[in-house]
Amino acid sequence: EDKQLDLIYRDLGQGNTFEVEVYYRTTDPNSEPLGLEELAEIHIASPSESSIEKITLDNGGEAYQGLGQTYKDGNHWVRIVMSEDLFIVIKAYGGNKFMNSQRAFRFFDMVWID
Repeated sequence: EDKQLDLIYRDLGQGNTFEVEVYYRTTDPNSEPLGLEELAEIHIASPSESSIEKITLDNGGEAYQGLGQTYKDGNHWVRIVMSEDLFIVIKAYGGNKFMNSQRAFRFFDMVWID
């Protein structure tokens, strides 16, 4: 995978972080690009008690989202969306109140791909 863009916004008031990572689906012209479900399994490192959910977006597209957990970020919400050539990993994390609010999902809904 070849990351093309990494946008990070940190809310200095509350310490919440919002990230958008953009990748090419494949950099090898001889290989098939991964599908959305495979990308979700790779990029949403869910704890065993949490599941990854397939959702339909307002524009009719599909995405996967779920609770991820990494050493660097701790618990974070993640959504994966893709187009023919690109896929986006959208993350949001912060304190306990943030993780139990709808703010991450409102942010996710503002990020889309053609």
